[in-house]
Amino acid sequence: MTKKLVQIHQFDPVIYPVKLFVVKDTTPEVIQENFQLLNGDSLNTDRHIGGYAMTYSKIVENKKNTKLGVLIRLFGKQSASEMAHEATHAARVIWDWLCENGTGAEVDAYLVGWIVDCLDQVNKNKFKTS
Repeated sequence: MTKKLVQIHQFDPVIYPVKLFVVKDTTPEVIQENFQLLNGDSLNTDRHIGGYAMTYSKIVENKKNTKLGVLIRLFGKQSASEMAHEATHAARVIWDWLCENGTGAEVDAYLVGWIVDCLDQVNKNKFKTS
């Protein structure tokens, strides 16, 4: 049996000091091996029954490169509305971590749009080079 290569997609929003990590179709063990909470605690890897994706509600640390970011797990292909749903959760995690609660509609829209674009790249397995 061939072991499936796990891909952790890391995206850099450039203007914020956190990354976006997207992992698709992986096991809880892979999440535990690669990510932890900032205080060193393990992540809850329970998958929601029938869920199509899961956004962790706190900033995580990538154990391999010590980068901080928000983690989204995808299960299968995502619709546009599902990607927008998870992107909204991810944006809220970033704003909460930055203590920015009154960001405004335009700033929120740009961040959510960027996250949806990243999720769409993973969804299509087609990545931008720049």
